[in-house]
Amino acid sequence: DMRPIKAALALNHIPLVAPCAITTTDRWQMLTADAALVAVARQSALMAAQSADDALSFHKLILINEYGGLPRHALINIADEVASIRASLTGPSRHAHCRTLWLAEHTLAHLPGTASALAVAAQHSSAILANAITEKPEWSPSLPEALKPAQAIDTTMMLGLNHRQRHTTPINYTVLRRGMELRFHARLDELDRSALFTLLEQSFGRRLMADQYWRRLARHHAGTIVAGDYQGAAIMTNEPTGLPSPAPASMTYLDKFAVSPRSQGLGVADIVWHRMQQVYPVVTWRSRADNGVNGWYFDRADGHLRVGQTNWVAFWYD
Repeated sequence: DMRPIKAALALNHIPLVAPCAITTTDRWQMLTADAALVAVARQSALMAAQSADDALSFHKLILINEYGGLPRHALINIADEVASIRASLTGPSRHAHCRTLWLAEHTLAHLPGTASALAVAAQHSSAILANAITEKPEWSPSLPEALKPAQAIDTTMMLGLNHRQRHTTPINYTVLRRGMELRFHARLDELDRSALFTLLEQSFGRRLMADQYWRRLARHHAGTIVAGDYQGAAIMTNEPTGLPSPAPASMTYLDKFAVSPRSQGLGVADIVWHRMQQVYPVVTWRSRADNGVNGWYFDRADGHLRVGQTNWVAFWYD
């Protein structure tokens, strides 16, 4: 029964939900707080599906605990990462972080796709306000390791690493989203051509010469990473270097990187880029010099150069 919760909210009061339930034999039974929270989320989803007048919609789950965010994770794509992260957790905080993952996974499963969870330590209350305003993680997970904030690491150890200066700001919180599954397609016939071209045209805001582009991909396609229902994609090609032996005859090139406008703000770009780095350890790409996205590229590239007298800037990471 969600009516008491709705009544409290209507009075601008914060409802406190006791973790207890009544059995079919009218007996009170205590629940864990985790089970009670998941039950509230499940009931809100059920009422929303039935278009109930008193349906409530929750968009933010705040998990306050002793340890705060998960180590080295600013943003977690639950649909694709939770199993591997859970397996990698060690030490005295493992149980607490596994509980955070379980609770976020099972609660967000019943909330709107735009909802998110925030894992934060009790002493970092300012992080709650920061995330409520920006809806973003503290730092971008697709940044190179040398630009990610360190935790409990001496600053002097990090100076000059890869010619970058590393921040030492502690990680205060982790943002968790239900996210989306990532799929790797090695062959063109595995792709939904119509959905892919729709994504590209919406992302770049112009019509694509579809047949011509598809023929070029047929000659050079190296693989495509697709996020969710074509909410984002990275199209990779093999391009000739034109260099004499023993230099490599071809290089991996980021041909198209696209995020659907309807998925902006959900971390899709970071999620796809992070997977691209895992699959392709050495990549080159180019962008027009006046492209507004170049600042994002500069942060993620190990190097760049202006291509002659053209309007192109070449980037790479290795």
